[in-house]
Amino acid sequence: MLAVRADFPGFPAPFVAGIVALLALAGCDGAVQAPAGKVTAKTPATAPAAVIPKRSPPVSPETLQRAFKAVFGAASPLVEEETEAGFEGETEAKKLIWLGDTAILITTTTYKDASHGTEGKLGIYYLKAAGAGFTVTGKWPDAVLGNGFGGPADFWVIARRFGPLPVLYSEAGFMGQGYTCTWFELTELAPDEPKSLASVPIYYDDTGALEEGGIVIEGKITTIVPGKSFTVHYTGARTFTETWVRHGDDYVLRGKTRMKEC
Repeated sequence: MLAVRADFPGFPAPFVAGIVALLALAGCDGAVQAPAGKVTAKTPATAPAAVIPKRSPPVSPETLQRAFKAVFGAASPLVEEETEAGFEGETEAKKLIWLGDTAILITTTTYKDASHGTEGKLGIYYLKAAGAGFTVTGKWPDAVLGNGFGGPADFWVIARRFGPLPVLYSEAGFMGQGYTCTWFELTELAPDEPKSLASVPIYYDDTGALEEGGIVIEGKITTIVPGKSFTVHYTGARTFTETWVRHGDDYVLRGKTRMKEC
């Protein structure tokens, strides 16, 4: 089993130090503990140059509920006994931020008593203000996939230091047959649609699969050059550093990875 800490519910303890370091670097809007997958087809582009406010204005619980009702036609949390996943699902409004005149709603969906292969998820929805409510302009209900057994990402946060646009940083993992792996996803909240920028492994542990020996490697972001690159430093059984460089709507690893994956 993964160890957890009370200050990061559901979040593996070996990764907490890395997250704290990331938050110091990332200039976050505020963390949400809760779920990674492709969002949209990639189109060649340069890194966005738009000037976006560093932080969104505060959003009241009533405004968050109005945005959720505009998308789902019901109040948050919404419980559905039958879903496409085949299990009871609960979708909850978690955060609403503003990008210019576009409101971006982030939701979590958790599936009750789900199978190992069923992932929870983060949904992303774009809206425009309309009178006292909102109109919906874009829906990505499966924007970021989470863990098996119906769980959403262990941890996610809106980061502001990767470039001029806000980026949804999320972590999810896999645990099975004695192996434990975790990775993070970067999803840019661009003006037209969310864009999946990178999926990077940051934790590997095979000690539960071996009677003797085994290794543990964990990584954390140590440097961010906004709009250009970030560096992950790995420690444990191996010590090394890997740099990811932005090319259009992707971050691409420079060279070959030395990180083990499940």
